[in-house]
Amino acid sequence: MMVAAALVALDTARMVVECAVPVTILDQWAQLVGARTITLSWLFSQHNEHRLLFARLIFVADRWFFAETGKLSLAVSGAIQIGLLLLLLRLGRAAGLRSGVERALAATGVVALIAWAVQFENYTWPFQVQFFGIVLAAAACFAAVAMVRATVWGAALVVVLGFVATFTLSSGVAVLFVATALAIWLGRPKLYVAVVAIAAVAMLAGYLIGYHTPVEHSDPLVTLHHPVELLRYTAGVLGSPFASANAVATGMISPVLSEVIGAGGLLALVVLGWPHLRRGAAVSPAAAALVTLCVFVLAMSLLTALGRLKFGQSSALASRYTTPVVAFWACLLLLGMIRMSRPVVAGVVIALLVLFIGWTQPGFVRIAQQVAADRAISMPALVAGVADAKVIAPIYDTPVVPLQVRLTQFSTRTGVFSQVWAPWIGTPLQDHTRLTDPARCDGQFDTAIRIDDKTYPGWRVLGELTRPSIDDGRQVMALTRPDGVIMGYGISDADTTTLTVAGPAGAPARTGWVGAVTGADPTQDKAFVLLDGFRTACPLRNLPQVETQVQVALTPSIPAQAIPGGSVDAVYLNQYVTIDGWALVQTKTGTPQINLDTNLPVQTATVASVARPDVAAALKDPVLAKAGFRVVLMLDPAKPVPSQVRLCVWSKDRVYGTRKLGMDETAQALCPR
Repeated sequence: MMVAAALVALDTARMVVECAVPVTILDQWAQLVGARTITLSWLFSQHNEHRLLFARLIFVADRWFFAETGKLSLAVSGAIQIGLLLLLLRLGRAAGLRSGVERALAATGVVALIAWAVQFENYTWPFQVQFFGIVLAAAACFAAVAMVRATVWGAALVVVLGFVATFTLSSGVAVLFVATALAIWLGRPKLYVAVVAIAAVAMLAGYLIGYHTPVEHSDPLVTLHHPVELLRYTAGVLGSPFASANAVATGMISPVLSEVIGAGGLLALVVLGWPHLRRGAAVSPAAAALVTLCVFVLAMSLLTALGRLKFGQSSALASRYTTPVVAFWACLLLLGMIRMSRPVVAGVVIALLVLFIGWTQPGFVRIAQQVAADRAISMPALVAGVADAKVIAPIYDTPVVPLQVRLTQFSTRTGVFSQVWAPWIGTPLQDHTRLTDPARCDGQFDTAIRIDDKTYPGWRVLGELTRPSIDDGRQVMALTRPDGVIMGYGISDADTTTLTVAGPAGAPARTGWVGAVTGADPTQDKAFVLLDGFRTACPLRNLPQVETQVQVALTPSIPAQAIPGGSVDAVYLNQYVTIDGWALVQTKTGTPQINLDTNLPVQTATVASVARPDVAAALKDPVLAKAGFRVVLMLDPAKPVPSQVRLCVWSKDRVYGTRKLGMDETAQALCPR
């Protein structure tokens, strides 16, 4: 079991390294250090409902030591988790885990929980360091109340830790209030209690100066009028790690399962925690600190519900919320072991837990890899300055903001421009590399799709790479004009869900690449694979053709005149709704379209063409070589998913007309005739 838990930890560490992408992601565009003057007012300023002082200090350090690529933030996140692990095990030992067997079992379970890749969003997104920081700060604060001598200096330590918690994440404002209650319960001196209590009130008052409720979040005063939904959401957050694991394993998202598991966790907290808190009992300070951390995570979940309830019950399963919750379950595990008199029973429980975590771990790693691939393909568009909304969407919902910051990152060599190859844009390739034997690589540049934008026009370019010199990792392509000047780049990655570039099931293995170039005529451009640490360039075959983008649209119903043609091969209802299939569409003329008639609360829909030589061969029509498609739907978290999903698909093409797509038995249930 210990080996299995260690393997989970190593697998998560590998995931963090492999999924690190040197691009700014979503909320962090508003936190860029290189684009502003660092002031005290900015460090303490509000972001959503949070004041991210300590996260911003990490971002500042990351700017100066790691070119604002997020490497330091990811490393600090890992160090925080190690610190939390050691602290929890120390509390468990002080609370009553005496024997070597008990401590080994406890370490096994806690390691597996803390390292579990269910937290993939926080582990792979540098901005999320505060989710790890708040848990460690709160745990350290409660441990200080319980384990450090109750002197004025001890109270000062508690206040400092409470300050760190408060200005790490908004829920940290509750830490000193909870610490005050713990100090009273443990019978700490009145002066000690008074210092902590006064600091709690002062911290809250300081936090609220200039505070405003984010308009996009639920109004807590309104949310309180829905107590049942509020409690359900809170329970859903507590059960989210295990319900998310079930979703990864089965493909079915079940907020109800999460609520049931969360309710079970609350019951376990009452059963396991009450003996350590009831009056007249010989209170173990360390055990009381573990119970208090559980209570704090419960309070965090309640605060999350107050601010996020309008996003729907399914939003409680978001990966970002699982980091505090796994600490909740780790504390319950330790409290349960303290109560158990038979290590054999604890061993069986922990073995089942580790087995479950190990079973679901690969699924979360795959999701993280897909998310990283989606982020990575934005790099060429950022470097070339092309407003390709589809490839930039995984890092920001509109290309404008990232591209406006592009010149700042270029001049400071930060973010994506910290990469060796990125600053070469606009210069001759021969100034940086030498040509190598074409036999070292095999692939081609075959497609160019126009990106019409008044400010940042250009082309999305695609191709294939069947024999790179390195079998793993992301390969970089440089694209030049006929005179050798670099006009853009490409990135090889077949795991992306934003653009599908791999072939159908059973097709020969290949790696697609996608990129961006500027210029008037991409058909004259040449593509090279950068090898040997970007010191050499291997030429690819250059046969680019200009194509029309396949579009996706939401429509109310399938036209009556639609005749059969094409197929939906698979529908995946998971973190994303993914629809794979083929249709009678071509990209030579007109604007081919995949249409959806659905009751899902779709927020964004993207579609990518997929090579389907099998379709072209079967129908004896070479124009259909790219008749395959993958549609990816992002659902609106503010709206509930219907209990009975409707999803019908049809196509519209200038050449082949309007066609209704057939479905297999599983998918057909989503579109009843």
